Amino acid sequence: MRGVPEILSDIHSQKAAYAAARETETTLQLEGRSTAIVGLQDELSQFIAKDGIACPQCSTEEDIAMPHGMIRCEPYRQGSKKVPALFEVGCLRCPARSQAYTPEAAVTRWNAKEYDL
Repeated sequence: MRGVPEILSDIHSQKAAYAAARETETTLQLEGRSTAIVGLQDELSQFIAKDGIACPQCSTEEDIAMPHGMIRCEPYRQGSKKVPALFEVGCLRCPARSQAYTPEAAVTRWNAKEYDL
């Protein structure tokens, strides 16, 4: 199974290819590139939020609100200091969200209802 680094690498390369093609490709071709990027972003979200339980505040028996995963801040370097990624698992319908430095920890906090409101 692909992990965060691989998916992020694909997102970055697809965005760079989209930017390079903006001047030469048709709108229809660019829409195809955009759809591919959205698909990768969905894959990343599902990977981060896997094993997350439905939002207890928004879900009903008829309408399940599954959590959405994202990278709040990608890892970067500040001088010699390495700043880790910050992952977030949350609900798209309400402000409930949980943040941590790994996807697994963010899901664990989400499932325990430890929200960063």
